[in-house]
Amino acid sequence: MQGCDDDGFSVTEPGRRWEYLTVLGLCGGIASGKSTASSILSAPFPPLTSVADLSKQMNNGDQEEACDPPGKFHSLRAYHIDADRVAHGVYDPSDKHNILEDLEKAFGPDVLTTSDEIGDAPKSVNRPILGKIVFSDPDAMSKLEELIWPQVKAKIIEILDEINKVCENSLSSSSSTRSPVAIIEAAVLLDAGWGDLLDAVWVVKLPRERALHRMMENRGMTQEDAAARIDAQNSRRGIENVIEELENGSISCIIENNGDVEDLRSKLNVAWNDPESWGAVNAPKGGGRSDS
Repeated sequence: MQGCDDDGFSVTEPGRRWEYLTVLGLCGGIASGKSTASSILSAPFPPLTSVADLSKQMNNGDQEEACDPPGKFHSLRAYHIDADRVAHGVYDPSDKHNILEDLEKAFGPDVLTTSDEIGDAPKSVNRPILGKIVFSDPDAMSKLEELIWPQVKAKIIEILDEINKVCENSLSSSSSTRSPVAIIEAAVLLDAGWGDLLDAVWVVKLPRERALHRMMENRGMTQEDAAARIDAQNSRRGIENVIEELENGSISCIIENNGDVEDLRSKLNVAWNDPESWGAVNAPKGGGRSDS
């Protein structure tokens, strides 16, 4: 599986950006089950969207309690970073990574709004207007992504840096040699240019008909709307041409989510304990279980 993608990233290359942490990218199409997979791997802890979330977990003593949580098929602490939720921060006026000024320059003043009639209150994004612009124009969507993705990456790096510090302190104060894992969940993982953050990339793949059914049943979408959303992602890396991407080393594992939750859990167990799923050289140290 040796190989590189267009950005020069290969999941089989040795060496980690974070000394005390293994970073797993988890992507897949809409309704594929990547959120469920991330939750299984990181249970029982909720997703992180900021450094503040990590601080809350640490203040609650979650680091120690997570060393060997009951009911998990692995005994490593796994941190789940939900990139979609992280992205919400770039629309927050109080966030240092916010893109509100850039949005106004790119799409005009109507994409921002304020609740203050005088106009002194901080502006926020007018989501209906912005959505109408970008979902009807692929070029506008590309422009929005160019604004969002670098800032989301910066926020994710901040979280990973803090996790790495926590892991360093934890490992230095104990006899454990286990390397905790951070899971970055994002449909656009490869297209966004975040490959340099990752030690491995897994893709959760769901048959099209099952994805359609999930979107219609769980999200109340019409079949036409659901199909349009699925088709719109077909050009994304890590979604459509996954066999080719596995062969060239852009991804390291495909999880076929064609059963129930227990079947998905079983497949994640197999992948977690298979060095090939981690590009062989990047597998986290310790923590596998074979009793599940």
